[in-house]
Amino acid sequence: MTRERVSLNGRWSFWPDVDDRTASAGFLEPGVLTAALGPPRSIVVPGSWQAQFDDLRTWAGVAWYATTIRIPDRWRGGRVRVSIGAADYYTEGWLDGVAIGEHEGGYLPFSFELIRALGPGEEHELVLRVLDRGGNWLDYLDRETGQPESSLFPLPTIRSHEPPGQRFPLAEIPHGKQSWYGPIGGLWQEVALETSPTDAIETVLVTASMDGGVSAQVEFAYPLDRPGRIDATIASPDGLTTWRTDPVPVPAGAVTHAIGASVGTPVLWDIDEPNLYRISVRLVTDRTEDGWTDTFGVRSIETRDGRIVLNGRPIYLLGVLDQNYYHPDDAGPRSPETFREDVVRARSMGFNLLRCHIKVPDPRYLRAADELGILIWEEIPNWLFLTDASRRRARETFAGMVRRDHNRPSVVIRSVINEGWGADLVSEPEHRAWLSATARWAEELDPTRLLVDNSACAPTFHLRSSLNDYHRYWALPDEHAVMARWLDNWIAAPASTFISKGSSERSCAEPLVLSEFGAWGLPDIANLVDEDGRDPWWFTTGEGWMHGVVVPDGIEDRFHAWGLDRVFGSWDGFGRESREHQFESLRAHVEALRARPEMAGYVVTQFTDVHWEVNGLLDASRAAKIDPERLRTVSAPTVVLASPAVRRARVGERVLVEVSASHFSSDDLDACTVTWRAGAHTGEIAGSVKPSTVERLGAVDVEVTHAGAHTLELALRDRRGRIVHTADTTVWGVDDAASVAGDVIVVDRWTDEVAARVAAGERCIVVASDPSALPGEARLSVRDRAGTLWQGHWAQGMGWLDPRLIAGLGVGPRVGAAFTGITPGSVITGYMPQEHPDVSAGYFVGWLHAHVATIGAFRHGDGAGVVCTFPLLDPHDDPLARSLLGRVRSLVADPAFAPAVPLFGSPT
Repeated sequence: MTRERVSLNGRWSFWPDVDDRTASAGFLEPGVLTAALGPPRSIVVPGSWQAQFDDLRTWAGVAWYATTIRIPDRWRGGRVRVSIGAADYYTEGWLDGVAIGEHEGGYLPFSFELIRALGPGEEHELVLRVLDRGGNWLDYLDRETGQPESSLFPLPTIRSHEPPGQRFPLAEIPHGKQSWYGPIGGLWQEVALETSPTDAIETVLVTASMDGGVSAQVEFAYPLDRPGRIDATIASPDGLTTWRTDPVPVPAGAVTHAIGASVGTPVLWDIDEPNLYRISVRLVTDRTEDGWTDTFGVRSIETRDGRIVLNGRPIYLLGVLDQNYYHPDDAGPRSPETFREDVVRARSMGFNLLRCHIKVPDPRYLRAADELGILIWEEIPNWLFLTDASRRRARETFAGMVRRDHNRPSVVIRSVINEGWGADLVSEPEHRAWLSATARWAEELDPTRLLVDNSACAPTFHLRSSLNDYHRYWALPDEHAVMARWLDNWIAAPASTFISKGSSERSCAEPLVLSEFGAWGLPDIANLVDEDGRDPWWFTTGEGWMHGVVVPDGIEDRFHAWGLDRVFGSWDGFGRESREHQFESLRAHVEALRARPEMAGYVVTQFTDVHWEVNGLLDASRAAKIDPERLRTVSAPTVVLASPAVRRARVGERVLVEVSASHFSSDDLDACTVTWRAGAHTGEIAGSVKPSTVERLGAVDVEVTHAGAHTLELALRDRRGRIVHTADTTVWGVDDAASVAGDVIVVDRWTDEVAARVAAGERCIVVASDPSALPGEARLSVRDRAGTLWQGHWAQGMGWLDPRLIAGLGVGPRVGAAFTGITPGSVITGYMPQEHPDVSAGYFVGWLHAHVATIGAFRHGDGAGVVCTFPLLDPHDDPLARSLLGRVRSLVADPAFAPAVPLFGSPT
């Protein structure tokens, strides 16, 4: 007998038990299911039921599957099983009404043996019952405590809504982002029938060393019934060389046995050269023969002196977070080719790592990474509460992931938990002890990979970790200085992201990796609607996150209600500006990281949008939101960096731009040049850059000849003149605004004197920097952005300026990089959408929610004015601030200036 495999993918009969009529029942045959639950639906396996039926989008519970299988007579002498790649969450099976097994867990493969239940005949009925446990993270919040205005997702503190005695409570099972975006239940990975001899190989764990040694740990399906022998054949990556081992005897009763070989000087697996060996292991007894085949790679991964080292060479980690969601809303793609396409997409953007986020990835995902060359950081799904049951499930899931993916050279990093989810590291010493012990256990389980205990963010920390990674989100350009200070402080005190209470096990050489950061960019909704033009179902979800600013529904109505077509020209123009804002922010983040030689890498959030969380570089349909070539220029192993002394200058001034390079490629830059162009001027800088360093090369003096953008283009070339990397940077020239006729009062707060003068008919500008700038009884209020949702850390927003204020200025309408250092620290509340003509600059968050003004007009008595929260009275005399103040002054001084919004009271 030989191994055979028959796919059971395709159409199955399906009964969802939405009223819990069969939850406590044993086996029910299809006829009984139909009588109890109605006629069966037709479902495609693999695939979650939520993705296939509109009425089940957010439903979780018990569902039944049935299909007819055919067992050839020739299979009856061996082992027969149904193999399931993964089913979420608890699965029971019957063949012809006879129980064949049960399995707990939603992410790992399992199988049910059929031979004992197999009756006569060729056709048999296979019935599976799958329990999927659903729920929402927000259901676990302490409602009495409330949610701080700036909070993204406060940690859950109660679980009273779960029925007592529930067998698989969501809070205690690994479920990942299902508590964010909705459940993904059922048979979501491939299903197949398999046969093999009774004495058969279950799997082989292959460990290859850099000296060419290959150790294969052969695991048998059952203790061997008869003695036998095993041997192995290894084929080189090019298929031209084969190594064969001598047969090794194996006694009866053996459950595992090791076999060794050598491939001489190995051909290494690497990102740009994903070389894979193929190993075939054979088990022979006096009655049967069985074979098993897989691929493996030879590579090393370690950390050394604050660097991540692949195959002995330091690399810069260029990662992107991937949540492994597939449009429309499934845990797996419609086509298996999508796995390969995603690796190609990620590589085309310049990334060398995918961080598969709190989800055990589909094995085909990892094979695509192996074959096409990209590193993988994998994580187990989180739970919510650390109990005895969740501890057991966490270790079982982690161990199962390690065993399943042992042979995948692309997998180089693993995490136990993310951001402290599932454990209270801050308050509970026992939870910290559990994580430390689990991290140590995980390292021993597989010492060939790097191990992260807790991929941390505030207020959590590391205890023992191969990497000192951390998550921070900044709204750029607004918080550029804050970001720079934070990075410098982290570099100066790397221990600050480890626990400070004396229980950390730090080597003091862990590489620094900013493993989550990013920016939102609104997608083109035309890519997401169905064939009937309907919005995705999740457009109405997200109301519990950040006070509802992530809810997409009604965004076009909000766009028009606030009159933003006059600002951006059109709805499509608005979307393009949002995505450009995302790219500009990403580039600024990365340039700040690459300029700091102490940093070892980063992971951008994220690869694709997932529902309303639109910080993806691709939208949910996998359409590019940003040109991949532009992203590839940002995320490259070696980059040339340009850092202007100032971003803005008056026409006629000159700006010095420092030029440096961050070098982590194989290119020889011992004698390199940077050629540059700025308008009609060109030049060249000669220098040398050692590998794995950031070094200054020189400077370029850029002349500001006109108002608007001045682009400095750079090309880094190796000793042969070959271009290694290109980049550009922009300096903005600014003309002073022309003086205007008429007096305008400019103050930093509303006083009784100002009130009297404006009431008498004068006009004013209140340049407000704090809430006290306006009196408490005013209809309009100035509010600090810090500590509120307008800070925009995660569900970020975008500022804008009315075209009347920026005509001829060469910037806007978006408040982008040109405004770095002079963005508003406060916002103005009190305007209604219908009052948008009086709003000359504004800011929104998320899906165009919480819209506020940053320059807004008002009337008072016989006079009028504006409140402005741009820091236009900055003592540094910034040219853009000076020019913008002049333009606001012109607006207010215009005889046609007649705001409708009263500063006090209600509009009449």
